[in-house]
Amino acid sequence: DPRRVWFRAHKFELLLALIPALRPVRLLDAVTRLPQFTRTAGNSIRARLLTYGVGSALLLVWYISLLVLQAERGAPGATIDSFGDAVWWAFCTVTTVGYGDLVPVTISGRCAAVVLMVGGVVLVGLVVATISSWE
Repeated sequence: DPRRVWFRAHKFELLLALIPALRPVRLLDAVTRLPQFTRTAGNSIRARLLTYGVGSALLLVWYISLLVLQAERGAPGATIDSFGDAVWWAFCTVTTVGYGDLVPVTISGRCAAVVLMVGGVVLVGLVVATISSWE
């Protein structure tokens, strides 16, 4: 069956079709094909890691900001009540600065914060390691 062969060979495209929020990641592939990034094999790999790492970190901040805003808006005692506040909180959290001026108070907001913390540490570590290994 040709469909089964296509699904096995195009797992990433299938994932993008099933999870539309990941579609901006497809645009990052165009950036990694720029001639400046593909001169050597090492530079190509580092450029891909750096591009996907930064892009994924920005997408993570964007989506978690939206999730936290949806959970926190209108909740009693919530300090995150605008998209600007949500983005500010997400960047402070993902960079591990954590000023403490804005905090999620709902359970779903705090669960999203945990996802942002774990994902942020992994992605920031990936980007820093990739930049450090560049020759």
